[in-house]
Amino acid sequence: MEILENYMLNSSSVALLPGYSMDYETIVIEEMKTLYVKQSMMSIVHESCLFIGLTTYEARKKVIAKMTAFLRKTPILFSDTKDICFFHTHGNHNLNNHWFSANHILDIHSSKNKNHCNVYLMNGMQMEVPCSKVSFQNLYNRALALLTIQQTNPSERMKRIT
Repeated sequence: MEILENYMLNSSSVALLPGYSMDYETIVIEEMKTLYVKQSMMSIVHESCLFIGLTTYEARKKVIAKMTAFLRKTPILFSDTKDICFFHTHGNHNLNNHWFSANHILDIHSSKNKNHCNVYLMNGMQMEVPCSKVSFQNLYNRALALLTIQQTNPSERMKRIT
């Protein structure tokens, strides 16, 4: 198993999962592979905002919250031109927090484990996530709404912000 120092989100990034390991902090699921990264999830998110979107995480979150009124657990659109949009399941400092790409979710089912759900990904993977189906579905729907806003013309987007 190879452990990477850093990672940058991209269009084949599917999910960021907590590593729960002394050797790596984040498990990155991509379409075709799983990566183990020493960098924390929030460091990946912050650096990806700067690199892909040329803005800070805080600035992007603030604009998105204003556009959508999603003040908590705000989904993040990493680029104005690419459909790289992630949402998270818990607060950013919660050890069970997971980040998912809205473009890679296939289906969501209830789990036998209360307050968990089974998430089916486009790459064929399935995982149990410590988040209820209703909550996960709501967070996913927010991310889809954000992607819809991104696809509207720029003058309409500006009306939402001002």
